[in-house]
Amino acid sequence: MAAPAPPPASAAAGNRTLRIALLVVFVGGIAAFFALGGQQYLTLDTIKANRDALLQFTRAHFVTALATGFLIYAGAAVSSGASRSQAEAPSANSSNSRFIIIPPS
Repeated sequence: MAAPAPPPASAAAGNRTLRIALLVVFVGGIAAFFALGGQQYLTLDTIKANRDALLQFTRAHFVTALATGFLIYAGAAVSSGASRSQAEAPSANSSNSRFIIIPPS
């Protein structure tokens, strides 16, 4: 069976551009956080002091909190390269397969 064709160069360039853009947004957000003094407000003591208000807000806006958590998770998965295309994924017939199929006797 023939190996699948590699993705076009434009798709790889677009994927690289997206990753760089995500990295720039992430680093920019962290820089803005510290430049605007966010480290004064996001401390463990502040979170402990506002625990009840945070829980109440989360209960009142459950769908928004759930969607936000999902988007953060999805962004982390995409930026880590967890969503590889089939062309990059190893095939089941490759010599690097970790599974040995033993037929029943």
